[in-house]
Amino acid sequence: MRGRGGRRRAAAARAVVALVLVVLGVVAGAGAAEAHAELTASTPADGARLATVPPRIQLGFSESVTVPADGVQVLDSRGRRVDAGKATVQGATVVVALRAGLGDDGYIVSWRVISADSHPVTGGISFVVGSGPAPSLDAVRAAGAGHDRSWQITGALLRIVMYAAGALLVGGVLFMVAVHPLDADPRLHTNLLAVAGVLTAAAGFGQLIVQAAVASGRGPLALFRGSAGEAVAQRFGWSIGLVMVASLWGVVLVLLAEGDRKVLGFVALPVVALIPLGFAVAGHPTTGRGAGWTSLADLAHASAACAWVGGLVLLIPSWRTHRDSDDPHAAGVLVRRFSAVATVSVLTVLGAGLVLAWRETTWSTLLPTTYGRLLLAKVGLALALSALGAYNHFGLVPRIGADGADHPRAWRRLNHTLRFEAATFAAVLALTGVLVNVTPAKNHRPTRPAAAPVAVLKPVPLGPLSLQVNVQPARPGRAQVDLTITAADGSPSTLPPDRITVEYRLPSAGLGPLQRPVVLVGPGRYRADGSAMGVAGQWRITVRARTGRFDEGTATVTTTLA
Repeated sequence: MRGRGGRRRAAAARAVVALVLVVLGVVAGAGAAEAHAELTASTPADGARLATVPPRIQLGFSESVTVPADGVQVLDSRGRRVDAGKATVQGATVVVALRAGLGDDGYIVSWRVISADSHPVTGGISFVVGSGPAPSLDAVRAAGAGHDRSWQITGALLRIVMYAAGALLVGGVLFMVAVHPLDADPRLHTNLLAVAGVLTAAAGFGQLIVQAAVASGRGPLALFRGSAGEAVAQRFGWSIGLVMVASLWGVVLVLLAEGDRKVLGFVALPVVALIPLGFAVAGHPTTGRGAGWTSLADLAHASAACAWVGGLVLLIPSWRTHRDSDDPHAAGVLVRRFSAVATVSVLTVLGAGLVLAWRETTWSTLLPTTYGRLLLAKVGLALALSALGAYNHFGLVPRIGADGADHPRAWRRLNHTLRFEAATFAAVLALTGVLVNVTPAKNHRPTRPAAAPVAVLKPVPLGPLSLQVNVQPARPGRAQVDLTITAADGSPSTLPPDRITVEYRLPSAGLGPLQRPVVLVGPGRYRADGSAMGVAGQWRITVRARTGRFDEGTATVTTTLA
């Protein structure tokens, strides 16, 4: 018998380890998956090549945004700021002026904004003026805050902790009021709820640090710097503040109550009930049309989930204590009371969840979007939980009987289902922690193809002439090589194309020379097929031009295709 119990415990431990690995995988894979406000347009466009410097940069987003101090920066090829000051915002449009006197160069626009649902959103675009060098993709990604991924994963983990601990505190207090026997020792539950409340507040404070760090780009101490205060002085900051205050006051009241049901019910429960309100006052349901009733649905969903998961966690040690002390009647009463609470919670969670799912997604966006796939996974787990709850309520609980001792097998099955239910709830909370940081499927816009990279190389001498080479797109097997040849006085070259040849070499791979002819496409402008450069690497492009009967100019430039 002991061996069988040991095998069961080992199997349960393996299941828990597997669940933790799955949760960490989900968080790491989707913690930084998508934003909420998405860039829908920009002037100039990403990757554009302009003849003159524009007076301003305009960014258009999919929803209204706010911009923290230094939220939009424009950098030249040397990393110097060239924007004229703080950006202005009008709804979903952000405008930042450029300084006067800028010349030909490559420019990167880096932006950090806060979307209407309180989430920080970062990104970057680039453009080139005249003969300036094109910014590298790595530089654009770095300016677009690609290094924020670790912060976003940390935020997702902290949300999971806050949701789990907050649900335990809220549901636990309700369990103490509506389910826990009056004559039972409350100390175990009281200590557990106190720990849950402290964890809730600590995880909330950690999220404020993450929010300030991502929104300002100034690291973990940004929260304590005045200029980053506006990053959290939004709906998000108020919601987290409400959760922290309610959880800490809840801890104090639970400890002072010492299991007194009246104090818990009339004082502690109304205070901790503010925790799901804090969960609901920021996020997807609070924006857009119908925000009022979807916020109420979100509040009902969060409250019912707290009642369900918090009560479940306290139920497991409570009924086991009664069973181990040969009091099956009290254990049976405990299970039947919680079954009634869980039934109401399940119906509420499912009903409110359907309303929220209908508002945030459509049938056509369930599979193509990250949000839709995560939502399907969460719905699947929720339906599994509902099936378990229905089996417990209608199958196992009636078989236990009023004395709690009629069916030992039913007790064993109930033990297994409750444990599995708790583990599944952990996975649901993990998915919830990720979902709140993913663009809702209804708001998702298909990812626009990245602008084709352009290699604009500096002019070089070509005998008595001047040569500039542009490679577009700078991709293996797809490149087009444009030559601009001018005379000493700047006038376009009049050389016929049959006097010009282009050769490609890739020294690292021993390829070349691969010679190609050119065609005339305009005054002083020639074009050669670059598809022969079919391998990624650093290619040498050699241009030869017969500038006279016995004279030939040669120039070699290097470009990287990736």
